[in-house]
Amino acid sequence: MQSFMFHNPTRIEFGAGAADKVGPVCAGLGRTALLLAGQGSARRSGLLERVRTSLEAAGLRVVLHEGVRPNPVLSHVQAGIALARAEGVDLVVAVGGGSVLDSAKAVAAGACAGHDVWDFFCGQAQVEAALPLVAVLTLAATGSEMNGGGVVTREETREKLPFSSPHCFPRVSLLDPALTLDVSADQTANGLADAFAHLLEPYLSGTDPRPVVQLELKEALFHCLLDSGARLRRDLRDLEARADMMWTATLALNGITSVGIGPTLWPLHLIEHSVSALTDIAHGAGLSALTPGWLRWRLEQVDAETIQSRVTRLGERVFGLASGGPAETIVALETWYRSVGAPASLAEAGVDPALFADIAANAARTARAWGMAQYSEPALGEILRRAAGA
Repeated sequence: MQSFMFHNPTRIEFGAGAADKVGPVCAGLGRTALLLAGQGSARRSGLLERVRTSLEAAGLRVVLHEGVRPNPVLSHVQAGIALARAEGVDLVVAVGGGSVLDSAKAVAAGACAGHDVWDFFCGQAQVEAALPLVAVLTLAATGSEMNGGGVVTREETREKLPFSSPHCFPRVSLLDPALTLDVSADQTANGLADAFAHLLEPYLSGTDPRPVVQLELKEALFHCLLDSGARLRRDLRDLEARADMMWTATLALNGITSVGIGPTLWPLHLIEHSVSALTDIAHGAGLSALTPGWLRWRLEQVDAETIQSRVTRLGERVFGLASGGPAETIVALETWYRSVGAPASLAEAGVDPALFADIAANAARTARAWGMAQYSEPALGEILRRAAGA
């Protein structure tokens, strides 16, 4: 294992009634809260009003900013920053899933900046300060409730880019599995696929030759996803399965699984950002649709020795394959995706092959910015063709 520094400042309040703690939690963090939410589910369920009531009972003034899209866009973030400045906001509260949290982080950072918030995403500026952020999670998927990163799409250029800063970790995240009981089968599948990819990419990369602890840790979390996914296919309102999935998704991207392994590459996220920027597909569905094709392409590259052994290990340790190799593991992964309702190819996800050239060109620009020269436009085009499926 390589040397590392790990610090995660987010406090987690997990369990029944966690959302009702939001007022007391926020009372010491600010006086005027910008309350971010999505496109209506939190309002329809009554959760938004519960949160607002709790905040006001704790003496905070509340300013609403709803309408965050499943793939959050820059214009809505910029509107939130303008509103925060106009209203003297000193605290951001996010009620929703990863998209709402990503938007909230960008608003929290942008409200403290003297320049366009997009500068953080394109690497022109670093976050030096952010408003305190508190999250009330309603969807298990992204892990954004316990990390400092976010992803936003700039509509005019169809660029979907990430940013990350230690200043953007939520101060407190309130996780009540009961808030996810009404999440649809499709959204549940997307969340499982998203968390799986967050474990898979560092599982397959890194330069440490034998990261025993980290491999074992990720394999345990893989098993938790497979187990909770199977239980939720039988009963979407299985509260214990919802709890297991929620905490597993948080652990999958709170930084703990990637330390000590060396630099981690995220090619699946690189490509998926372009797929969803051009098609508006759900992020988790885009990841599951790409993964089998990307794996088949990656295993054919000249430097694929390490990944071959890791994929074989994944088949043995996670999918229980007694024998076989990478090809059998990929089939097992495709079978699992379909068993939980996630697409295992771009065709199953409904992505039009006519868009492949534009997606490859879009992703190639990001690959150059990320220093991933091996993901050239021709290579990306081939990956997309391998991921197309039947």
